[in-house]
Amino acid sequence: MDNLIYGAPVFAPLLFPNLAILAAIGLWDILEKTIEPIYELS
Repeated sequence: MDNLIYGAPVFAPLLFPNLAILAAIGLWDILEKTIEPIYELS
């Protein structure tokens, strides 16, 4: 029980995948806002 309370957080192994996903979402958003659309909706 002490290891659960004082040990590493349960979701610690997901830290780097989560950061990678957040970085990908951020880059996607930046690219979406900076690149002009190729097509025009009419």
